[in-house]
Amino acid sequence: MPTPAPRRPLRWVAALALAAAAGFTPVVSAGTAGAASTDACGVKLAKASGGTWSCSFVDNFSGSALDTTKWTAMDTSLIGFSLGDTCFVKDKGYRVRNGQLDLIANRQDPFLCKTPWGGFTTQNIGGAVASAGKFSQTYGRFEARMKLPIYTGINLHGGYWLNPQQNAYGAWPASGEIDVAEWFSAFADKMYPSLHYTGSTLLADTKFDCPAGLAGAFHRYAVEWSATKMDFIYDGRLCFSRSWAPLVQVAPQPFDKAFYHALVWGQSGGVDPLADTTVYPATLSVDYVKTWY
Repeated sequence: MPTPAPRRPLRWVAALALAAAAGFTPVVSAGTAGAASTDACGVKLAKASGGTWSCSFVDNFSGSALDTTKWTAMDTSLIGFSLGDTCFVKDKGYRVRNGQLDLIANRQDPFLCKTPWGGFTTQNIGGAVASAGKFSQTYGRFEARMKLPIYTGINLHGGYWLNPQQNAYGAWPASGEIDVAEWFSAFADKMYPSLHYTGSTLLADTKFDCPAGLAGAFHRYAVEWSATKMDFIYDGRLCFSRSWAPLVQVAPQPFDKAFYHALVWGQSGGVDPLADTTVYPATLSVDYVKTWY
């Protein structure tokens, strides 16, 4: 079990504010709702409450380039977002091929990672994409199918997050953050679902024993988000359910606003410190990202 992680660094907090843009209203695929057993997301999934989920977003990464109508590749020099000492550089750290998105962590000679408010020196380049300003949604089922590298040493960090499209309740963590599946290579057999908000606590809002699944194989990581709770479901099995308890707000706040997808991969500090033993390039592969309502 990892020791309590520090709150998100200043670069993360400022980046979220810069990354947020106008909201997006989901458009359902053409056809009569409920008339077919499949939709744009594939075979329709049953809701626990009855009926089926309806597809609102899907990317199977079937092309040869990132679909910029759905995603923006993160660039630290523009939005300030970094992960530990990982810098995100324009046109680096990702590729789309063979039906998947690869996010790639690499190390190079020291360089100045520029930010809107200055910069920092690092050797680490990662990969991150987000749907901010292009797709966001309030409530529903959000899922990514991902493959983690076969690696059990310290250093690598990343996963699948949902972030608020607008900081309606203030700067992080007041407007919330949903970590659908967060991974630290130092604890490679575990995946950590978490909620962050004003009043969140590590023990109540993070689950420490969810299995990451067999390394080197694809696994499905999902959250089913309603006005009353979050159910985190990995490979079809519920591993964590949480009804949040905000300190200065009233539930369902702050999780009553639209959130966007974020796929992030790089090198980390905190509970998973930097190391010189990682074999590069190190890759997190994403087969698809889907959303239903």
